[in-house]
Amino acid sequence: MPEVEPAEPRDDQALLVFDGRCGFCRRFVRRWQQLTGERVVYRPFYEDAANPLPAVAPAALREAVHLRLPDGRIVAGADAVAELGAFTADDSRLPIYRALHRHVPGVAPLSRLGYRVVARHRRLFDRLTRTFVGPDLRRPRQVLVRWLFLRMLGLCALAATISWWVQLDGLIGARGIAPAADYLAEVSRVAAAEGWSSLETLLRVPTLAWDSASDAALHELCALAALGSLMLFLNVLPGVGLLFAWLGYLSLVSVGQVFMGYQWDALLLESLFCAFFLVPWRGGLRPGLARERAPSWAGVWLARLLVVKLVFLSGVVKLLSDDPVWADLSALDYHYWTQPLPAPTSWSAHYAPAWLHDLSIRVMFAIELVLPWFVLVGLRRLRYLTAYAIFALMLAIGLTGNYGYFNLLTVTLAIMLFDDGAVRALVPPRLRAKVPDSHEFAHRRPRLAWRAPVALLATALALLSVTSFVRRIDRDAAPSALVDALRLTAPLHLAQGYGLFATMTTDRPEIELAGSADGVDWRPYRFTWKAGALDETPSYTGPHMPRLDWQMWFSALAGECRRSPWYLAFARRLLEGSPPVLALLADDPFPEGPPRFLRSELWYYSFTTPSERAETGHVWHREPAGRLFCPTLELDGGRLRAVGR
Repeated sequence: MPEVEPAEPRDDQALLVFDGRCGFCRRFVRRWQQLTGERVVYRPFYEDAANPLPAVAPAALREAVHLRLPDGRIVAGADAVAELGAFTADDSRLPIYRALHRHVPGVAPLSRLGYRVVARHRRLFDRLTRTFVGPDLRRPRQVLVRWLFLRMLGLCALAATISWWVQLDGLIGARGIAPAADYLAEVSRVAAAEGWSSLETLLRVPTLAWDSASDAALHELCALAALGSLMLFLNVLPGVGLLFAWLGYLSLVSVGQVFMGYQWDALLLESLFCAFFLVPWRGGLRPGLARERAPSWAGVWLARLLVVKLVFLSGVVKLLSDDPVWADLSALDYHYWTQPLPAPTSWSAHYAPAWLHDLSIRVMFAIELVLPWFVLVGLRRLRYLTAYAIFALMLAIGLTGNYGYFNLLTVTLAIMLFDDGAVRALVPPRLRAKVPDSHEFAHRRPRLAWRAPVALLATALALLSVTSFVRRIDRDAAPSALVDALRLTAPLHLAQGYGLFATMTTDRPEIELAGSADGVDWRPYRFTWKAGALDETPSYTGPHMPRLDWQMWFSALAGECRRSPWYLAFARRLLEGSPPVLALLADDPFPEGPPRFLRSELWYYSFTTPSERAETGHVWHREPAGRLFCPTLELDGGRLRAVGR
């Protein structure tokens, strides 16, 4: 730690004298130097040196810090710490602690008592501080963290957009399963019947596709979102790129219907909106680190609150669901083979020792229910611990299952739990000199005319987020006014309630689709990712989110096609031989033309045992469910009809 250089104070400067032998004191002095700048001169006191305050006995100087004010008065201990608030280098920072210390009864005596306790046990408190906060007590900076977070967020948005883009025609295109144009036409009919204004209609379905929902227009929205994501990733006009990414992806989610109804779509939109409070809006074409503009604390804490909400709710919903397999810690006996899209490692994970499954669940609950609260206590190293635990949890989930870009997005959000000091510490020592120390940057805070509305908007967003958090736990606990505001803004996905794996499925129904030209010879349709052939090992999808395969899993859980309206539209497109829909599958079993009949059988799948796999090479075992998922269908005059009716 560098020495504090003694200096003679000017008439307009205060002088703070502290025990030069006290490492604990020196760490706090570095923090005060950061806050007060040149308005206070800091001088260590040593017994063999001249006394900088002749009016104060050396023994007193060893026991407590002393502050000589410009008017000549000398205050010590807790009173000196309180008075330092009047010398912060930032004129807009209010000396709140000094005001409380001076004017609120009871604060000053408690402060003095606390100071004496700490001063008498400096070594203990120094050890505790270094353990839970770290050796550097200067106010943490998030310049490097912001840079990294925005780059990663741009990458997540780009992956999500491209994944959706390659599926768009088959899902919501003109010849897709659920055409966006038909959906918006239906919304328009409802709006006319209900008497909605144009603004109300736009707020309920916020999308640029109102101008046109043609295939070309939808592809343009994908291009807008992808361009914005790429700009954000490359740090080229990142504010504009963020706006493009959010507006484009919101427009796609709003018309994506059932295929865009996943929690991580909402999470991505909420993350992008939080980033509006962090992105540097000035700095030219390539703002770099935007050294002059410190990240908004509103943005930092909105992102951290989002992490707390996401992780804690994922744990608490498991408890509130009263699911017996979570209660008896047996959930992992089912998870690996019943999850929507298993990974290549899922079979091996399923047959891991029972004690490892039990330990994994206990650790998961600790991460989800306990560690998120460390984010709020102000102890940096506990916050870092939470981030590392989230990284480990996301890695475990990502290695044993396929959840699209969700794991990458959650890791990106957890980056905001760090500060620049932690980021630089992760850089190898030989390269660390190339990473700038953001404590050396001269930040300029925006004017109050800019900060005030930003603070109000951030406060409103935080209230909405807390409301969504409370309602996920108890729907009747939140104030009605906040609930109404949450409902009004729900289509914008500004604040959502999350909760992953609230209940664990304990069986795996799968739909086998087959077509036939004559009703006798049946050929199955093969999906790229979902379970099908018994000898087919599951694959990794990476950040790609195969929406059709996921929806097939949800529909199979529903048990019959009447509970999945989209499925009948899917069946119609297969009987029509729609090219964009067929492109969503692994192959087309009817290259000569679409089949006449479509059959949907229900099977129950499970992993084979180790001996069965060694003998047959099969990953899956299946048994008939004893019922059809849907009656055999055909097209009659352009309309779906159950055969035999």
